[in-house]
Amino acid sequence: MVLGLLAGWGCGGKQDPGVFALGDQTYVQELRLEGVRSFDAADVLQLLVNRPQGWNPIESRRTFQAASLEADAARIRTFYRERGHFDVQVTYDEPRYVEERARVFLRFHVVEGPRYWVHPGSQLYFAVEGLSASQADAVNRGLKLRADQPFDLAVWESARQEVRRRLQEQGFARARVDMRVYVFPAEGQEGYEEMRAAAGDRPVAPGTAQVFYFVEPGEACVFGEMQVRGSRHVPEAEVLKRLPMRTAPRSGAQEEGKDVRPFLYRHSFLELAQRRLYETGAFSSVIVRTDADQEDTRRSWGGRPSGELVHDPLGPALGRFHGTASSSAGRLVWDVESIPATGYPEVVAQAGEGGASFGRMRVRSPRVNVEIEVGEYPAQTYRSGLGVGLESGRMELYGRGEARWRHVLAPLNRIELDSRVGYAVIPSVLQAQAEGFVGRGRLAYIRPGFLGTQMDLTLSIRHEEGLEEAYRFGSPQARVGITRRIGRHFSADVGYNIDVFFIRQDALAATDSQGNLPGQFMLGYLDTTLRYDRRDAPLQAMRGFYLELYSELGQNVLFGDYLYARIQPDVRVFLPLTRRMTLATRASYGHVFSADPPVLRTQRLYGGGGDSFRGLPRRRLSTYEYVRGDGSTTGDALCLLDLGSRRCSPVPVGAFSMALATVELRMALASRTLFLAVFTDAGNVAGRGQAMRWSLDGDGLQLASGAGLRLATPIGPARFDVGYRYTDGLAYSDLRSRFGFFFSIGEAF
Repeated sequence: MVLGLLAGWGCGGKQDPGVFALGDQTYVQELRLEGVRSFDAADVLQLLVNRPQGWNPIESRRTFQAASLEADAARIRTFYRERGHFDVQVTYDEPRYVEERARVFLRFHVVEGPRYWVHPGSQLYFAVEGLSASQADAVNRGLKLRADQPFDLAVWESARQEVRRRLQEQGFARARVDMRVYVFPAEGQEGYEEMRAAAGDRPVAPGTAQVFYFVEPGEACVFGEMQVRGSRHVPEAEVLKRLPMRTAPRSGAQEEGKDVRPFLYRHSFLELAQRRLYETGAFSSVIVRTDADQEDTRRSWGGRPSGELVHDPLGPALGRFHGTASSSAGRLVWDVESIPATGYPEVVAQAGEGGASFGRMRVRSPRVNVEIEVGEYPAQTYRSGLGVGLESGRMELYGRGEARWRHVLAPLNRIELDSRVGYAVIPSVLQAQAEGFVGRGRLAYIRPGFLGTQMDLTLSIRHEEGLEEAYRFGSPQARVGITRRIGRHFSADVGYNIDVFFIRQDALAATDSQGNLPGQFMLGYLDTTLRYDRRDAPLQAMRGFYLELYSELGQNVLFGDYLYARIQPDVRVFLPLTRRMTLATRASYGHVFSADPPVLRTQRLYGGGGDSFRGLPRRRLSTYEYVRGDGSTTGDALCLLDLGSRRCSPVPVGAFSMALATVELRMALASRTLFLAVFTDAGNVAGRGQAMRWSLDGDGLQLASGAGLRLATPIGPARFDVGYRYTDGLAYSDLRSRFGFFFSIGEAF
């Protein structure tokens, strides 16, 4: 900074305000969008090159680009026209510089004009040949395109892509779906009089936009040659084995005793192939492309014909055309082609090999070749870092390290090492009741495709040194697990675990409680997790839903000391209310079934903390035993009111039943990097053989509300929440406040 100041002083003299020196750094101090009424100005602002610097510290610095002012004005016009304001006008003032041109003030003026509605004559038109009536109906069914709504290009463009996807799912790999939008100017707008004169006696609808889709399906196709590029350590055969499709046989080729039926082309197979290759953990990038995406389909079908629309009796929303739409009464504002010309006219002509029949479809050029380009992870990767966990009831500083060794013993097999070592204090540094070193480590061998391409085997050993409020423990563990993926959204994980516990310290050890922990014990149990995930983004979902069912079955025959069962269903739903607001809800329930002796409290249910009930510290939503000074215990919290020597302290011992529910409103504040969340959490627990009390008090339903901020990061949102618990009870008398704070990475759910 000192050198920079000296250099500036040495230049001397006042700079001419009309001249920019090379390397000048001018920043936008303020930008005003005047006249923006129909939309959120923040959405418009994010489109511009010249905009004020955001508050986000990880965002790169932006400098003023004078040459981009007209382009920014064009971006605003496009934003409005895409949403039906076709007559929008955008101008801007001359930039106003201050502080020796270090800062600049900008102002754009927007005249929105009327918003156009969709013309009732908007329709789909199919080529004369190519689709049967039933196929056309399958493409058109359920598109939810209505004429009684304002025009929004995103809606119609999304539907155009959906029509093409449906055609490709029926085998038409080279299908093209073009879209044209005509505008009939509103009265008083530019072009209105010309439209009336051109229309003559024909009826027109001023202030509307008419949309036409032109669908040319082409020929039905099968998958052709499969080629893999970029693979170094993974053989091509291992990649091809995980693809859901197979190469179609050449004409006349027959393999004795094998099914040589070709695979009809489906675009979803390409997406499934990409996902399966990512799931192996060996590839950092997977690109699946076909030669159908590179062909110039206009060369194949002779280009677009010209002429007028000719309706067909297939239905009111369907038709056939002998030419493209033309309208002397409206002006063409969009002409979207599904596949641009790329100069490969010979590809389709060379693809055919005599043809093949698929039911009622005649295939003249059936083969679509597939190219799979992969980028492999390095054979060894290592990562390390430091972290801190801060929340009410616990503070922890830790270091973390990860290592991956790939292609061990066989391609795609890998060994993973995860370790975390830290120091924890409960509940805080200022009021330390328990503290000590904590850590965990896991070494796992993973073999993808153990049984079939979609079933993976995991062998792992783990060790954990843990510190909880009521006990300290060490636990070596081992697990054998199998993961099975079924389709795109469903997965199942089954494993058998052996956990050995060494109890270092127990708050109930010197008491007469039946809940005290033995110095050493062993658990053997089978765990199963079923997941159905339809979220749009697992790290920060904005829409969709997620279902999970976890179960745990402990036995006392094979490497186990306790017989019990635990089941925990979990449902999460995400509803987008607006483009910047989502309502997230979650409901879960857990129950433990236990024989005598009852399962120890290490396997019982606990709530509280940043990912559970944010009105209480971690694991404090629980049933309790109360320890008196003489070592006796009781389940009655009234002893906390005793002022004598028999005054007691609460010890959470875990619940046998637990219900949790959350409603959270998430709102984007700034360019989808900063979010505000407002939440309400509810939770309830019950002991063994007890029914839950639903009264809103200290021994029944617990309720808390709060708010928090989320900052988007590459590894998930950094989250800070503050919650306030409405209810209170004697079990929480040791807590200083009903407020709780929680800082972590990732959403609560």
